[in-house]
Amino acid sequence: MAKHPVIILGVEYESKAFAAEQLGVSKYPLYALLKSGEKITKTKLNQLKLAKGKKKFIIPIKVGNEEFSSITDVADAFDIDHNALWKALNGETHVSLAFIEKLQSRKRGYHKKSVIINGTAYPSKSAAA
Repeated sequence: MAKHPVIILGVEYESKAFAAEQLGVSKYPLYALLKSGEKITKTKLNQLKLAKGKKKFIIPIKVGNEEFSSITDVADAFDIDHNALWKALNGETHVSLAFIEKLQSRKRGYHKKSVIINGTAYPSKSAAA
């Protein structure tokens, strides 16, 4: 994948990842901030620095009409692994409910099929065992 230079506060960095490393912030929140088109200020970068290391992404995410304060909040609300969500978002901060449902359907063990054994219905094979 080719690196694309980025300019933040008048300083040119060889890539977004390198800029995040040099600025001491987490990559994803910086990517989302750059993608949002908002003006990058020292205040916003300092907010990102304060959040680093807390293992909670603080960029607000909108799912349909509902706004969540972080990726972790979305993952918890919809019972999705936050790493899978982070990867699937790919820097997006507004997604549809259908997008979330698609992620939920990919979840292992989520495809339980009901079974009928000797005339008794069970929600899954493991429940019948």
